[in-house]
Amino acid sequence: WTEIAAVLPNRSRKSIKHAVQAKYHSNKGGGGWTEEEDKKLKEVYDEYPNQWTLIAERMGNRDARSCQARWIDYGQLGLKRVTQKWSSEEEQKLRQAVE
Repeated sequence: WTEIAAVLPNRSRKSIKHAVQAKYHSNKGGGGWTEEEDKKLKEVYDEYPNQWTLIAERMGNRDARSCQARWIDYGQLGLKRVTQKWSSEEEQKLRQAVE
């Protein structure tokens, strides 16, 4: 992680690790969240607050970590982003560092 972090100085090791896990190690659907998924996440969260494993099962195509991260970034704040989205340049550097 140290070598990868060196090429992404504006990202924490934890952020990099989570990005790699989400993009390269998840067997669930990945990629960007759709508006429909955001709505479903809110509905499922309202029914099962903080029960991330159960929420992920109800979502069907997202793992618990992904659901929790999305809720923290968007859901609990009325879909207002807390963290900055990864730039294309950061995505490219991450891909190069991982490969």
